[in-house]
Amino acid sequence: MKIHRDIIIIPTYNEKDSITKILQTTSRLYPDMEIWVVDDNSPDGTANIVSKISEGNLNVKLISRKSKTGLGDAYKETLAKIQKMSDVRFVVTMDADGSHNPSDIKKLIEALEKNDLSIGSRYVKGGGVKGWGFLRNLISRGGNLYARIIMGSPIRDATAGFVAFRKTILERFDVLSISSSGYSYQIEFKSKILEVGGHFCEVSIIFTDREDGQSKMSGRIVIEGIFAPWKIAIRAIFKKHNFINISKKAILVFLFCLTLFFSLYRLSESPPVWYDEGFYFQTASNLAELGKSGVRFSPEKVEPISKMSVGYPLIYPLSAVLKVFGSNIIVARQFMLVYLVGFILSGYFLAKKLFGGNIALGSLALLATFPPLYGNGKAILGEVPGSLYLILALLFMNYAFSNRSSKKSLSLILAGLLMGLSATTKPIFLLVLPALGIVALVKFFSKRLSLRNLLLIGVTALIPVIIWIFTQFNYYDSPSTILGFYANPSEISNMPGRFLVNLRGLVAGIGPLYLLVILCVWSVSLLIKRAKREIVSLPEGVAFVFSILVFLAYFRTGGFYRYIFPAQIVGLIYFPHALYSCFNRVNLQKYFIVLIITSLSVLGTYQLVFDSWVADFYESKKTAFWTNYFENFPEKTSLFFYNTPEVALFDQSKNYYQYLTPFGGPFGQENLAVIEGGKVDKIIIETSVFEGNKEWFLEKYRPEKQTYKYTILEKES
Repeated sequence: MKIHRDIIIIPTYNEKDSITKILQTTSRLYPDMEIWVVDDNSPDGTANIVSKISEGNLNVKLISRKSKTGLGDAYKETLAKIQKMSDVRFVVTMDADGSHNPSDIKKLIEALEKNDLSIGSRYVKGGGVKGWGFLRNLISRGGNLYARIIMGSPIRDATAGFVAFRKTILERFDVLSISSSGYSYQIEFKSKILEVGGHFCEVSIIFTDREDGQSKMSGRIVIEGIFAPWKIAIRAIFKKHNFINISKKAILVFLFCLTLFFSLYRLSESPPVWYDEGFYFQTASNLAELGKSGVRFSPEKVEPISKMSVGYPLIYPLSAVLKVFGSNIIVARQFMLVYLVGFILSGYFLAKKLFGGNIALGSLALLATFPPLYGNGKAILGEVPGSLYLILALLFMNYAFSNRSSKKSLSLILAGLLMGLSATTKPIFLLVLPALGIVALVKFFSKRLSLRNLLLIGVTALIPVIIWIFTQFNYYDSPSTILGFYANPSEISNMPGRFLVNLRGLVAGIGPLYLLVILCVWSVSLLIKRAKREIVSLPEGVAFVFSILVFLAYFRTGGFYRYIFPAQIVGLIYFPHALYSCFNRVNLQKYFIVLIITSLSVLGTYQLVFDSWVADFYESKKTAFWTNYFENFPEKTSLFFYNTPEVALFDQSKNYYQYLTPFGGPFGQENLAVIEGGKVDKIIIETSVFEGNKEWFLEKYRPEKQTYKYTILEKES
């Protein structure tokens, strides 16, 4: 005789297209379990369908509510009834839209043998999502991370609706005391179980996006989801009185939210699409579409540019994303946010591992409010990806030499590979290799690094470099040409004169001065360590020498502040600890350092909002203009992009020519004959370049339109 009842709860609202299949499948798989369908007065007749099914299946029960007041209310009312029942053993909750596979219920029930709560999780090993786009995945994972950080919860998938729990755990709290009525009920319900001492586990599931019906997500639900974790965290304050830790978490979450806001805000327009982005996007897009890396110079010709200043560690991942999600600038920039946010979080975790949570908060504050990080990071450029690979390498390096490391060899191999990936992302990061070599050799000769570990990290760092040589260069590129380009990428003829110009530029802009201050404070802190006979770690040594080399390399460039950017963002990770070391004898030291970091963060935030490269283009509509222009462009009209690769990336057709003059160029010079012969219908060119060569262009063409900094020429009729 059956002595207990197991119940599956399925809330519904307008699920007539999917409810029949869910009930039939679930009943067939679990004939001994009751299925309670809680319907919120669906206008599409869901309740009528369930009622008819229940007539022929006694295990199916319909609970009709008078109105739609939210998913949370539906669950609370139903669980309140179950709390009063004495013969219930297990309860399962799942969605009606087909996103939860009924066959996974068995795994959830089995997990209750040693737990009070089992969660069908998308975000543990083996779990995942099918049918979601890149941005929706990012938002979902970010939302769960947001809730976990605020509440300090160990649950990875706090918003999961596919769960099973023992009825006995419900007896420890009042279900009706849960205040959330919408989807945030899921977060609060799990939090309640943990508060009363319940044990939980997460079981991997594959979540499949709904095929039928419409999502119930609304603005009210989103707002409730934003505030629910704070409400739970505040409740924890009054229970534990742990104000300091909660405030640190609040600051951490605030900075994370600030990072997401400035990363996502006006993503397609600010900063404007760059000249270099045109090269990199076109190369990745052609690789995705044709399996061939290169730039399209004519309708029939796609050729690689070996002197392009980014390598496969950026191009190949970007190409894979474009192949899956579509080849357009929005997708590409969304992907770049992975590098941007990943770098900021990796920098925080590196600082936390090396110096502790308080110092790490300072590093995070400086990174999250540093305007150039968004100017370079939101665009398709190599600086932030290269920096992310470097910081991840330092994290693995730190782990390898920690006392608790049980996988030193594996960690050093990963560190070496990531060092190599960083070095080959962009030419400036080739300086990672001498930085690693210098510091590693110093450690080796001082007997703090074994020959085995030296070779392990050194040899593995060369593997990505060898791959880069074979993927970046053509068989006809001579070594002297390659070395000449990388030794002088800006093609400067008067190096002593440029050195003096750049030296004056150091005091003319806030960016170089900021880096100079960081390096000075950092240098003093390392000297203090040496005086105290403290050991400088291998990761910090590599980061410092790399930053110094980048600073010195700036003097042989064209003077753009972007060339010192990698040293700036790496230095910002170490800057708070360097301040702490330098001012450790100052009265009220902690408050002094907090004041400095807060002041710099406030200044950075002000610049992000009002006075920076990204702020200058918040109101821009350049991307929207070109997107609309090419969407309505006549299909058979031919185009010539005269040194405007950043515009060419918007043209999804293949009916165009290009002529490009980057450093290491020109490229596509043979295509100029097409203009001379008047063989293309339109030319897009920068207005300043057109004005300087007006007579030549006007032989066959006339100005049609000027927009932003470009002139569109059309062929004379």
